[in-house]
Amino acid sequence: MLDYSSTLLEADSLNERAYALRLSNPQLAKSLAEQARDKSLHIDYPYGHACALRSLAAASVEQSLTNAFALAVHAIEIFATLGKREETSSALMPIFCYFVQNDRFDRARSTLEEALTISESINDKHSMSLIYYNFGWLACKEGESERAREFFEKSIELGSHGVNDWSYWRSRTRLIGLLAERAKEGDESEWQKAIELLFVDVSATGNLLALSEVLCVHIDACARAGRRAEVIAAVRRARQRTELFKDESCRAKLMYAHANALLLIGDEKRYISRLRRTATALEKANLKVRLGKMLFQLAIAEQKAGLFDQSANHFRQHIELQRHLQASDAEYRLNEVIHEALAKHLRGQLDSAVSKSDQLIEMNERLQFSLEQQTLLQRELTRIASTDELTGAVNRRQIVNDGLLEMERYRHTGSPFSVTVIDVDHFKSINDSFGHATGDEVLRRLTKCCQALLRRFDVFGRLGGEEFCIVHHDTDLHGAQMAVKRVMDAVGKMFTADILPDREFSVSMGVAEVHEADASFYDVLHHADMALFEAKRAGRNTYRLAQSRTLEAA
Repeated sequence: MLDYSSTLLEADSLNERAYALRLSNPQLAKSLAEQARDKSLHIDYPYGHACALRSLAAASVEQSLTNAFALAVHAIEIFATLGKREETSSALMPIFCYFVQNDRFDRARSTLEEALTISESINDKHSMSLIYYNFGWLACKEGESERAREFFEKSIELGSHGVNDWSYWRSRTRLIGLLAERAKEGDESEWQKAIELLFVDVSATGNLLALSEVLCVHIDACARAGRRAEVIAAVRRARQRTELFKDESCRAKLMYAHANALLLIGDEKRYISRLRRTATALEKANLKVRLGKMLFQLAIAEQKAGLFDQSANHFRQHIELQRHLQASDAEYRLNEVIHEALAKHLRGQLDSAVSKSDQLIEMNERLQFSLEQQTLLQRELTRIASTDELTGAVNRRQIVNDGLLEMERYRHTGSPFSVTVIDVDHFKSINDSFGHATGDEVLRRLTKCCQALLRRFDVFGRLGGEEFCIVHHDTDLHGAQMAVKRVMDAVGKMFTADILPDREFSVSMGVAEVHEADASFYDVLHHADMALFEAKRAGRNTYRLAQSRTLEAA
């Protein structure tokens, strides 16, 4: 006979340990969280399941951000269903990391703001300290050092006295890095005193993660000041301390700091060698996200040094890894390296050694500029390709892409989803009577009205003309009907008197839930469209449901 209470307590204990270890030992945290998830599912304990997913997401950030994002979203959904909104703050952190990795800084900031609002409402200083640290990190990324300093000081204040050791030590270390930056051309005594004091404080705690951060900042600050002798001393100090470290992540972090220091002081040959050792350590630690970045950085360094065979090999490894993580765009750069190596060979038959060197430098500079422009253009094209220009909602292409993903999720997990098709009633008459500019404004207001009512994970977009679509994530027909009723009510109250005087504005809708007989997302969309047709036949300003593949009145 199953001992429910005992299993529940075991799941809670495993979750507590997994969450505590998510940063210091991700591999162990992942193993514990998987055990907690299995036990929670075995006894149908949704809260334990959500906590396990949250820890799994945090522990997966260094291995697959896409997977971490999906796990965090699932955890948030379960917490929301259980009415435990206060638990979602920490689950938002992997989502923040995902947006940062994809250079979507606005979404990253709004995610942190949402997490902060939740944490402040329950006075969760542990989470608030971590959130303010991430705000500071983001400000550093965007070159706003003063704002970063304010955020780090707030994180230190909230995380002190053991409330959140991780963010407390990280923030103190980051502050010293900012002091060192400001002291490049002035008095360096302030940051030097601060870092020595931090060494003493960290050593007293035995916190190896914090110690590795301090060692890295010390190496970097000395290198930026151009003090070669002090860099050597800082590296020697780090090596002595790293004998204590069993964690490959800490070792890799220190190796990377040493590599960057070598680059800053002009030792490019040893810089490449140290990058290679860092990549080996990251591979051993199974930190795939950081390894992908490191391989890319190493390949570029080797390319600039003229080591084309090694560069091409590391670009290939980077591409293979990024494909595994569903985020690869390095094929173009690999081809450029191969062609550049060929060009170098041909030029060697015609030019002198000096001429060859000058031409390679010029080509590298042009290639770097072209790649930067290509990256900017690719981001803009991605945004344009998925957005409807008139309303700002997603376009038909993106709706279909999201719908196909929902269909795959349904086939693998059985989680339902529903589709609603919306059509503006008598839209041609609006255009004919009031002009196309008014018709466009009607579509924009309808978009804004609908987006305000839907959940974060639902998709609202424009199929074309006056027709829109909602993909209701993880929602059966009953849930979709509730959402449609809210939309119908809000549209009925939508203010249009200023652009449609003496005229009622309404929409018709058709709703369908995915069914096991559906071969693709297009089948679900078709059934929703047929339900819309029935709503129009019924006189418009209403909706109809497609149930059991037969249409029924709403």
